[in-house]
Amino acid sequence: MGVHIFPMRDGEGKAAADFDAMHAEAATIGNFDLKSRQLELTLYNTTIEQTDGKEAVLPSIEQMTLSVHIPIRTHRKLKPNRFSNEEI
Repeated sequence: MGVHIFPMRDGEGKAAADFDAMHAEAATIGNFDLKSRQLELTLYNTTIEQTDGKEAVLPSIEQMTLSVHIPIRTHRKLKPNRFSNEEI
């Protein structure tokens, strides 16, 4: 099975990280800090893809910890047409 991680892209299409992709054979979920919205993952037998110009660099790591920021969406735009007359 495995885990595949790709960095988010900004408005100009640039990756927000210094890697193109990570592929791990397995992962375990660690702690989640609600205040900072950070999720800790432990990845096993991970290959990191980095494109340096035209050549791909593929370092491999047996075990690594990765901290992932999980954004929160609290502001949902409410549309009046989603409600019935009774609900309004």
